[in-house]
Amino acid sequence: MELRDLLGDFPHLKPLAGRWSVCRLATLSDLSTAELGSLLLRELGLASLEDCVLQEFEQLIAQASDLAASRWARSARVESSVEWASAAAKFRRFDASLPLAAGSVCLLTAWAPVVENKQKRLRQGHWPTRSHGAASLSAVDQARQAEEDKQRCRWLSQLQRLIATSGLPAAEAGISGRVGKGRRASTLRKHVKTWERVVAWVRSAFGVSWPSADHFAAYLQARASEPCGRSVPGSCLKTLMFMESAGEVPLDSKISRCPVIRNTMEELALVLGNQDLRGRRQANQLLVSQVKAFEGLVMNEQAPRYVRAFAWFKLVKLWGCLRYSDTEGMPARAIVVDERGLSARLERTKTTGAGKKIAVLYAYVSSAVWLVEPCWLRVGWQLWQAMGDETAAASRDFFLLRPAAGLQGCTARMARYYHASAMSQALFRELRTDGVDGRELMALGLGVLWSEHSERATMRSWAACCRVGELAGKQLGRWQMSVDEAYIRSVRGNVEAAQRKVARVLRRGIGGRDLLDEASVLSKVASRLEELGFDPESVSVQVALLSSFATKQLDDGSATEEELSDESEQVASPAGLDAEDNAEDAADWHLGLFFVSLTGQHGRQQTLHKGGECHRVPGVHYRHFKQFGDRCPAREEYGRKCRDCFPSGEPVASASSSSESSDSSSSSGAESEG
Repeated sequence: MELRDLLGDFPHLKPLAGRWSVCRLATLSDLSTAELGSLLLRELGLASLEDCVLQEFEQLIAQASDLAASRWARSARVESSVEWASAAAKFRRFDASLPLAAGSVCLLTAWAPVVENKQKRLRQGHWPTRSHGAASLSAVDQARQAEEDKQRCRWLSQLQRLIATSGLPAAEAGISGRVGKGRRASTLRKHVKTWERVVAWVRSAFGVSWPSADHFAAYLQARASEPCGRSVPGSCLKTLMFMESAGEVPLDSKISRCPVIRNTMEELALVLGNQDLRGRRQANQLLVSQVKAFEGLVMNEQAPRYVRAFAWFKLVKLWGCLRYSDTEGMPARAIVVDERGLSARLERTKTTGAGKKIAVLYAYVSSAVWLVEPCWLRVGWQLWQAMGDETAAASRDFFLLRPAAGLQGCTARMARYYHASAMSQALFRELRTDGVDGRELMALGLGVLWSEHSERATMRSWAACCRVGELAGKQLGRWQMSVDEAYIRSVRGNVEAAQRKVARVLRRGIGGRDLLDEASVLSKVASRLEELGFDPESVSVQVALLSSFATKQLDDGSATEEELSDESEQVASPAGLDAEDNAEDAADWHLGLFFVSLTGQHGRQQTLHKGGECHRVPGVHYRHFKQFGDRCPAREEYGRKCRDCFPSGEPVASASSSSESSDSSSSSGAESEG
């Protein structure tokens, strides 16, 4: 039934037939009578509105809601009123220019309901192979930089327009070149899109293009009434501060410093915190079974070449502890793979690059990191080299290329985040328990539990579970170092040693105790399968396929403290490793620990070291030493400090040694390594 059929009983509303639909009318069911009246006056072009016309409009909306409910239920295969109401939120209820009273606007965020017991209708991940025309081979080398420059110019133009519309001092002075403040295109886009929503709201509510403190506080309260996420008010405030700075608003005129805004922010933090108790959403770590399947897929010569290469890309992200955005600034021409492993130059990351404090970083992957296939790193790199040469894109300034039709090659086009996300979901469908003829490892729809940030979260979690030192853990993901840690010049050796240790522990631990707490991820897998309508037996089979560790528990269902202590010592101490592992572990067992070397006649020269801060290794560069673990020894327990380990002269004490006497700093200037 169409709207014109419903309007037969409402003669006053027949002009709406050509402008409205049943679905659009249904989305107005939660508006108040005053809001409906304002909307109807605008649509009909009337100066006043009779009560009978408004009553007809409300009756029409009620009939449209009933009709739309059944229509949406059929199209979405859902019957719950909550689900079809959320689907209705996908439609715009009215134009943004509709003038409403302050605080009455309720902006809804659309979400797609999960369809229960409809596994076959789930949308699968796909490989973005569709061609949009041949790329210029001469432009491939600088494709990323050219695209970023293009996008920055676009959003800079939009920012200048907003500043001019708001009448800020920068626009009045005719300033245009410096309003971008050196921000990247993604940052400019975020601020522009956020401020466009703010301007649309305050213009509708108050008829102004630049808000006052009260106007902006009213906007924040309106957003909170949706309700919005806990981070939305803070994001809006940051955009306001950016717009004030870019528009060169004088300090005494900045509304972001007004107590009204500060008090509103503090109140909304409490209100939204009480409404959303789910906590921060975090990426799930990958399972060992998935990583093993990635390695097997790289080595499977029967699989499509691009699929194998993309599995290699996922493994490099994992062991290199990389974000996806890091790979966009990882030039293929700057990657070196040799007997030692992979070395990659990161010219632009989330926090580094041109205009940042740190311009360049490096990522490393040891050739000794593997779980089932020792040669996956070399074989996968050869695939990428061959495909890069075929497309004349070997010198590109990014890494991931989009696949070609048939998945046997790639195109000379850069894959963006949404391409990688879709390909990751498709890759999960390619994983097998034993090669291409094996059983599917993951059910359809299960891959959504993992995101493009899962690899980075996985490696950091594995390192912590395998008792990798704090310093090496920071170096794995290139997290910000302390002042003294910034002087370390053995980063690659530390990173590779930590990676080898993690891989070695995992190879030995498969089938044993769950050292990685994969049970928490498997519980989410079971919940997801239940949502998809799987029966309990199928859920158990799928969980068993993904499990890599024993599920045997003690009589009381938990491990004793003695067992956990023994296990920790076995993982952390090189004494628990075999002879081959001892040789490999000699390079990293001392990281982050404090030692006092005993040199000279009768060991009179006692020098304080911190493992990993200098090239010296206890038992290698000095035979006799005292070990203090993670406790920084007191000043009277050593004679001097190693200048390489403590370039500032003051050791970084742990919590247990925070009460160290302050007189050590006065004498550190005269101390040096002998």
